Amino acid sequence: MQFHRVVSAGQVARAQWWQEQAQRILAETGFEPAISEVFITDQSSELDVVRELPEPMTSVALAVPVVAPQVPLVIDVIECDQLVSGREGEQAEVTVQAILREEGFHARDFARLSELPESQWRPHVDKAGRIINHAGLMSFLQARAADYHWTWLGEERDWFIQEYRLRWNLFTWNELRKRVMLFRKRAQEPAWRAANEPELRAHFFDFVESFAPLHRVVPDHPDVRRILTYPEWLRIAPAVEGFQALYERRFRYEEGTPLSLEGEPLVESVGEQILEPLRRLE
Repeated sequence: MQFHRVVSAGQVARAQWWQEQAQRILAETGFEPAISEVFITDQSSELDVVRELPEPMTSVALAVPVVAPQVPLVIDVIECDQLVSGREGEQAEVTVQAILREEGFHARDFARLSELPESQWRPHVDKAGRIINHAGLMSFLQARAADYHWTWLGEERDWFIQEYRLRWNLFTWNELRKRVMLFRKRAQEPAWRAANEPELRAHFFDFVESFAPLHRVVPDHPDVRRILTYPEWLRIAPAVEGFQALYERRFRYEEGTPLSLEGEPLVESVGEQILEPLRRLE
C-alpha cells in the first residue's frame, strides 16, 4: 500500500497525521490488502483518479468503486478534518475510525467482486470496471457498510447514528420526496417522464441505502418514523420493501460471510422488485 501526499504546504502536517491514522486503522481491521495506494490530498477534485469517476466525489474519503483485487483510496484532509473538528476523546476516535473503516470495508467488497464470475458483476460496471448504480449494486454495498458499523461501534452507536446518519437520511428523503411530488403532477407526460426517470431512480437509491439500515436498527426513532407519515412514502414504499427484501436475502452483512452475487441475475431482481414499482408512480 503506497501513500501519495498531494497537499499544499499548509496541510503537510495534517496529511502526515491522516497517513498515520490510515496505516494504523487499515492494518488493525485487515482491510489493507484490498488497497493499492492512498492519495492524501486537499485538492481531491484535481486528482485524475477522481476526475475519471462516473459521478463526482461527494464523500470525505473514497475507496474508488472499481471491480479489482486492489483499489485506490482517496482521503480529503480538509473534509475529514471538518468532521473531526470539535470532537474530543472517544467521539473523535470513532469519527476517524468510521471514515477509514467504511472505505476499507468497501475496498474489500470491491476486491471480493473481482473474485466472482465476470458474468455476475459485468452488468453493473462501465468499460473501465467502475461500478455504476443503475441497478442499485452500490446501494446494497452501502447498506452492507452500515451493518458493518453496527458490529464495532458499541456504546457509541446511537451517538454515531444521531450525529451522522439521520441528518443525511433526512436530506436524501427530502430530495427524493421533491421528485415524487413532481411525478404526481407530470407522470402522464411521456417525454417528461422518460427524461426524468433516471434522476428519480438515482435519488431513490440515495435514500434507500441510508434509510434501510436505520429502519432496521432504530425503527422507533422519531426522525425515522416521521418519514413514514408523508403521503409520498406510501407511493415509494413498495420499492423500499423490494430493496429491503433483496438486501436481507442476498447482501446483508454477517461477519465471516463474504459478499456473493449468486442467484438470479441482480439486474432482473432489481427490475422486478424495485424499478417496476417506481415505474408505476403517477
